[in-house]
This record gives sequence, structure tokens and C-alpha cells, in this order.
Amino acid sequence: NITTVHKWIDETGAVQFSDQYNPDGESEQIRINTNSNVVKSTPVIKAEDKEKENNKETAESSIPNIPLPTTIPLSEVPKLMDKTKDLKKTLEERYKEQETLLDNMTTK
Repeated sequence: NITTVHKWIDETGAVQFSDQYNPDGESEQIRINTNSNVVKSTPVIKAEDKEKENNKETAESSIPNIPLPTTIPLSEVPKLMDKTKDLKKTLEERYKEQETLLDNMTTK
């Protein structure tokens, strides 16, 4: 099944996709095969693995389990930063994959 979408960059620089023409000007028409699965699934941590990780972190920490919102100890900031960088990298890789897949499956 082929569908047509309209793509344009709005006044803020964000890329917009719509089934309607750009109301403020020109848009690029892209034809997409909707019978394709374009996004690979994201691996999910199994519940038991997540529980093991949480138990390990709790065992390593002498701080009581305090519900959020709260501040974190300064000693935990490097770990938080590493996790944030890993997440950013994962999201950037996924974005690149999606862009590649979109480029490969569109016909102009």
C-alpha cells in the first residue's frame, strides 16, 4: 500500500510530516510503502535483569531507598552522566536508522 505524505521544514527549523500540504508554503511529496515495518524494535531489559541491577545498586549504596523526587549524592553523578550519554548515543543511532530506512523506502 502506497501513501503520500508531505514534508517541510517549519519556521523553527523542525521537520514536519503531514497528510496535508504545508499551509504556509511549499512541501515535498514523499510516497511511502505502508506495508513495511520501518522501525526495528528496541531491546528491552528483562524484568529479572533489571531487578538484579537494582538489587546490586541498592546493596552498593548505603543510602536508604528514598522515593523520587530527590537529589542524588555527588558520588552518583558520574554514573548518571554515563547512563545519560549511553541513552543519547542509543537515541542518535535509532534516529539515524530511521532516517536511513525512510530514505530507502520513499520514492519521489
